[in-house]
Amino acid sequence: MDLQIKKPDEVRAYFAKFPDCAALVPTVCRFTREEFGPQPEMTLEVYSDPEFVDHYLKLDVFFSSFAPEILDRIERVWGRVEKERGVDLCEMPGWMIIRPMFRPPVN
Repeated sequence: MDLQIKKPDEVRAYFAKFPDCAALVPTVCRFTREEFGPQPEMTLEVYSDPEFVDHYLKLDVFFSSFAPEILDRIERVWGRVEKERGVDLCEMPGWMIIRPMFRPPVN
């Protein structure tokens, strides 16, 4: 699976702090790739909110155009994760989001 990890040391530190969340990352990435196919670029990094002491993982999925059903498809990914892993994501320590990003094709 193609996944670029930005600032890997920060991601490893987040995984060490929130191992339950870290254990879900491969499943989230796999289901996201299955849902959206091989085309979108995917990047994983730790987001640090500059106004609050808040850090979480963000999986950015890059699309060439907006499709109205993208957010529904992201919700479908989260539903599959909860069902397969038997977890309530809202109850877990740590946090991860899937964020759709839009940019025109490079070619």
